[in-house]
This record gives sequence, structure tokens and C-alpha cells, in this order.
Amino acid sequence: MTNIPRRTSLRGVRRTAKPAGRQAISAKAVAKIASPRAPQNMAHHVRSDASHQRSINPMFRAKYFRKFLVLSLLGFFLSPSLSRAAVYKVDVDHTTVSFKVRHLFSKVEGRFNKFEGTVDYEPGKPEAWKTSGVIDAASINTNVLKRDNHLRSADFFDVEKYPTISFKSGKVINSTDTRARLEGLLTIHGVERPVILDVQMHGVGKDPWGNTRAGFTATTQINRKDFGLAWNQTLETGGVLIGEEVEIILEIEGVLTQ
Repeated sequence: MTNIPRRTSLRGVRRTAKPAGRQAISAKAVAKIASPRAPQNMAHHVRSDASHQRSINPMFRAKYFRKFLVLSLLGFFLSPSLSRAAVYKVDVDHTTVSFKVRHLFSKVEGRFNKFEGTVDYEPGKPEAWKTSGVIDAASINTNVLKRDNHLRSADFFDVEKYPTISFKSGKVINSTDTRARLEGLLTIHGVERPVILDVQMHGVGKDPWGNTRAGFTATTQINRKDFGLAWNQTLETGGVLIGEEVEIILEIEGVLTQ
């Protein structure tokens, strides 16, 4: 009978030990909150709040946006992936600059023997395609010397006053892998007019000597009177001797420049 109270007493001890444990934990938590590190944590929160305020401040946002825009533009223009076409120099030995114009009822063909130019071309990058060229107007050749001299005179090209014909391309429109339309400015007889070249790309490859070459065909049609080439002769039967519409055909082969 004397052991029963002792057991009851032990149970009481166990029950009172749990609240003691809870009190110890609470004291530890209080000590942690009151530790010297607490002000540092509070300072961290203050700094975070200040950063948040700057992020939503309109002036701070504008300044950040300007920096971002400048860095983005620099990255775009300096990026190696920016479309840059290879430059091909026109090979005059394998290029023909020719034209056709009606004479009475048939067409006469002619060509220019002296010219130079470049073609910027990279497959799959039409935004980088462009070309420019200069033709020696006095090099016109229709295989008839008397006619050629007449074409060089003031009645037509007036080569002494306007010695060159030039073309410089602008933007590319309606492009595919093998065809494109190339806008540009053509200058003949001192008169500059917009024209569109229909261009066909024939491919890129190496020749037997290791040079990289590219081939193109470009065509357009102009009215010679738009460039001040208005000379003509009326026929007795009506009509005129020379047609006004001129077809221009360029068969170009270019060599990649180093």
C-alpha cells in the first residue's frame, strides 16, 4: 500500500516536466530575438524595403530602362550573328551587261564592254543583299560602228558630258531562296530614276582554282525617254524608228573578296 503514492508522485513529476520543457524553449526563442544579431536582420529588411522603393520609383525605372536600351543596342550591332553578307566583285570576263530595243519591227541587241561592281550576298539573308555598279557609257557596242557612234553622241548618251551609267540598290522585296526583287536608283544621261531589278540567284561554289564564285541574273525594263534619251525619227508609214522601251539584262558572275 505504501508504493501506490510513490507511483502517483512519479506521474506528477512527468507531467510537470513537460511544461518545464516548453518554458525552456520559450526562453531560448526570447534569447534569440533579443540577441545582438537582431538589429542586423532589421537593417537587412530596411535595405530590402529601400530597394523595393527604388524599383517602383518612376525616375529609377526610367534610368534603368535607358541603361538596358543602350546595352541591348550595343549587343545587337556588335553581335556576330548580325546579318552580314559576303562581298563578291563582279568578274568582267564572265559577266554581260546587255540591252534590247526595238528597231522598226525587230529588236536590236547591244552591250557595254567596260564596267565594274560588287554584289553583297549571303544565302538565306535577303535583308543583307545589295549591289552597286558603274558602266562606261562610251563602251557601248551594237556591232555596228556607225550606230555606236550615234549612240555615244548628244542625241543619246552624250558620253562626253555624261561618261558613266550607275546603279545602287536599296531594299530587297519579295525574296525567296533563289529569287528577289531589288529596288534601286539607276542614273543614265545625268538623270536618276527608281527601278526594280528582278534577280535570280544561281548558286555559290568554288572554281577549279579555289576561288568562291556566285552567279546571278538580273533584268528590268525602262523607258529611255524617262532618262532624256528622246531622239527618234518618224516613219513615212507612221510610227517611229526606235522603240521607247528598253530591256536590260545582266548576267553576273562574282568572285568572293578576301
